[in-house]
Amino acid sequence: MTRPDDSAASPEARVVALLAETFEHGARSGPGARGVVRRLVERATLAVRHRQYHVDVALLQAIHDLERRRSSDLDALRAELRVAFDNLDRVVARFDDVEARAAVAAALADEIARNVQETSEELDRRMDAVSGAVVADRADTAAVRAELERGTEELRDTTRRLAHEIADLRTAAGKAEYVFDEVTARPFMADEAILATTGDDGRPALGFRDGPAPEPLYAGFEALFRGSPELVRERQRPYVELLASSGPVVDLGCGRGELLEMLAGDGVEARGVDVDPAMVDRARARGVDVELGDAVEWLGKQADGSLGAVFSAQVVEHLSTDDLVTLLRTALEKLRPGGLFVAETVNPHSPRALKAFWVDPTHVRPVFPETLLALCRLTGYAEAIARFPGGTGNLVEDLRTQGEYAVVARTPD
Repeated sequence: MTRPDDSAASPEARVVALLAETFEHGARSGPGARGVVRRLVERATLAVRHRQYHVDVALLQAIHDLERRRSSDLDALRAELRVAFDNLDRVVARFDDVEARAAVAAALADEIARNVQETSEELDRRMDAVSGAVVADRADTAAVRAELERGTEELRDTTRRLAHEIADLRTAAGKAEYVFDEVTARPFMADEAILATTGDDGRPALGFRDGPAPEPLYAGFEALFRGSPELVRERQRPYVELLASSGPVVDLGCGRGELLEMLAGDGVEARGVDVDPAMVDRARARGVDVELGDAVEWLGKQADGSLGAVFSAQVVEHLSTDDLVTLLRTALEKLRPGGLFVAETVNPHSPRALKAFWVDPTHVRPVFPETLLALCRLTGYAEAIARFPGGTGNLVEDLRTQGEYAVVARTPD
């Protein structure tokens, strides 16, 4: 009889034996509590074996299916092998021809191999030569590059040096142009046509052909070389604000009275003194208070501390050294504490102004601002400064470009 654990039996026989054994155990279960427990266990075991039976049946079915497919695949493979052997017979029939062709191909392959070897060796030789040339070229290139870098640096240095030299040349050219302009500058004239004519050859010349001048000597001279009243007022306008709170003001050498006229318009008490009768008449015609007389002498007759400001424009260059010192000391006495002494004159630091200085034959000598400032300090003024009414505020530039300056000195408090 087949047993469930008999591995030689078919799967179907083993399953049947297992079921028979299960039922047999169930029948042998005795009575009592122990028999009941056994029956319960056997029932549970029977259920498990039932499920296992179904699994075995499914596996048996799958095995049968695989065996059928394997048999079919073997048949197909045998058919393919028969076709392959048929083809092989035809190949064998042609083998002799193929072997001959293979011999030729082998010979050709040997020849090609020799040619390839020779070509490879030639290429190696050429590559070695090229490599050597490349190494040499690299060395040459490195040398050339180093030389180029040195040349480039030298070029940069040269460019920088040339840039500095060009800048210096431009500065020198500017200075040369300035010197040329200053040295060749002509004196200022309100109307250059007055002294412009033509020579006998028809070319431009300095001169006149319109007969004698109808104006008084110095008044006409100042009108020509100092400028119109409008121009003088514009030049002296910066002094109006300076003197606005310093009345009474005296304008020594007031000329036509342009400054007095502007001060009066601003309500500042002011009067003038001039030595030229024609100038005094012209100033009075403008409605300003002007006296005829020598400026230094007139100043000496005033009460000490009676003036707020002493002003003069284009006067100190007409005085001798003694008269200039006398003017400074006298003004110091006549000014009240904190009063102003203002003296405008030609700026000799400007070549153009210094050249034109001698146009006026009554000029004694140019007075440098350093000279006038030193005299103010030595005669007792508390402080003094040089100003350039039409300047830029740049001392170096104003010294060489401005035609006039003014020293503004203050008396001790």
